[in-house]
Parts: sequence; C-alpha cells; structure tokens
Amino acid sequence: KKTKKKGKDKKKVATEETPPPDEVTAEEDKPNYLIIAHTDSTPFCPIEDIDGNLFVVVINGDIYQVLEDKLEHAFSTNGQPTSIVFDQQGSSFIADTAHQAILSQTMNEHRMETSPVIKDYEGNALKGPHSMILSEKQNALFFTDSGPFGESSLENP
Repeated sequence: KKTKKKGKDKKKVATEETPPPDEVTAEEDKPNYLIIAHTDSTPFCPIEDIDGNLFVVVINGDIYQVLEDKLEHAFSTNGQPTSIVFDQQGSSFIADTAHQAILSQTMNEHRMETSPVIKDYEGNALKGPHSMILSEKQNALFFTDSGPFGESSLENP
C-alpha cells in the first residue's frame, strides 16, 4: 500500500516496511578452515597440486594426501622432507634435509620415481634445503638452504 506525500514533488513514500536485503550472516563471512592433525607425526607445509588435491609433508619422510577427514599416505622420500611444490605437469619437487637435495617425484612407466634433481649450488653441496616456491612466471624454483641447524647465512653461505 503506497501513499502520496503532500507537496509540489508528489514523491511516493512506502508506508509498509520494506524487507531488508538478504543479509550475510557472520558464519558466511568466515573463511573455510581445515585443521590437519596426525597422531604419529606433525604434518606441515600444506599445498595443492594442479588438480586441487591437498598434500602435507611429515618429517619422518612421508607425504600424505588430505582426504576429507583423514590423511592418506601418498609416497615417501625415505628422508626428511620439509616442503613440497607441484609444477603444471603434476610433478612434485620436495626439499629434503636428510638427502641434502631437492627431489623430484614423477610417474615413469606406471611407477612413481623419486630422484634428486638439485644436490649442489655453484659447486657447493646443499646443507639441507627447506622452504620452496615454484614461480611459473619466472620459470624458476626458489628455495632456502640454511641446513637443518641453520649452518649457513647470507654472510656464510
């Protein structure tokens, strides 16, 4: 039901309350969180592959895929992985302090193969690679190599 306001403008004014637009509740404003826990070891370095599958590394050498409410063993480096990244072809690169190398995990003839791809830099053996990022834009793999106990620094590579 609408009425006219008296005056020259003759603007229409609603006499009944107009329902408010759909409101977003506080629950809808919250980001979607997933807490990943494991009883035997502590998983860390969560990352997605090109298909959106979530993976985590565990310092005991295992790489797990996160499936709904559980961790499923994907593969092992038989070392001490500290981070993992995936390229656009689906291959993974794993920083592993026990192997003192960047490893690559690929599918060869229907078999998973893990092998070292970077073991030294400028002729010096890696001390224990840790964090990594794969830059598709720069076509480069960046990683830190301070060793498991922080033996190197910018001043002491």
